[in-house]
Amino acid sequence: MPKDRNSMKYKIWRLVVSTPFEYFIMILIVLNTLLLMMKFYQQKKSYKTALHYMNMVFTGMFTIECVLKILAFGVRVREHVPSSSNHIRLII
Repeated sequence: MPKDRNSMKYKIWRLVVSTPFEYFIMILIVLNTLLLMMKFYQQKKSYKTALHYMNMVFTGMFTIECVLKILAFGVRVREHVPSSSNHIRLII
């Protein structure tokens, strides 16, 4: 936890450790998994393009999550993040 409660780092930390934020990320993971399961053989080009752009949106959201967690916990993520699932998300 950041020491200065008035800092931007504290506000970001408070966001990323909140339960609603974690639930939101879990919902994104489930939706992204469903999206990836929607591919099939000989799909129309417009369908493939729509899936591609939706996947890019999810990738952007996960990138934002990663950046927010790095800003909140610092570069030494291993010392500050007790959950191994966060390490896996960062690597992926």
